[in-house]
Amino acid sequence: IGEATVIAIRGEESGYATDISRRGVDVHVLGEEATQKATLRSGIHEKIEQGNYDAIVEPAAIAEVLEWMNMIAFSGQSYEDGSSFFVDHLGKRVVGTNFTLTDDAIDPEFLPFPFDMEGLPKRRVTLIENGIARTPVVDKAYADRLGVPATANGWALGSPDHGSALHLSVA
Repeated sequence: IGEATVIAIRGEESGYATDISRRGVDVHVLGEEATQKATLRSGIHEKIEQGNYDAIVEPAAIAEVLEWMNMIAFSGQSYEDGSSFFVDHLGKRVVGTNFTLTDDAIDPEFLPFPFDMEGLPKRRVTLIENGIARTPVVDKAYADRLGVPATANGWALGSPDHGSALHLSVA
């Protein structure tokens, strides 16, 4: 197992590259990638008009957004307290139809995690399917409170966290 992050700086610009893998990480490749990004960005300082633009976003940036959303929007607790965008939107389109988000602890690309901390067997949980909000992740307590099946996302007894996705995957 390996994880590495490289930040290369050139003048006032920087480039970022990161990787995590069960098969190890090649830090030289990451260094080259970060350096190339910093080099490409140096000297590019043109103003653009305000407006709507298509953007290409790196996987690491999407991963960070999803990590934040996981903390504030995907749990049964956030659903119950009204802070989740899933509130009043389950079964409705919340993003583009080309987006599916799952919590899949049995995917071989992730580290194996066959049970949650409450002893429930892990399974694939679809949070968003083809743009449609399907379910928040819930431990036993929030499953009972919300009247839904537990999704095997429980933490240890006494933990302030009442369910979160640990194996997010985008398709």
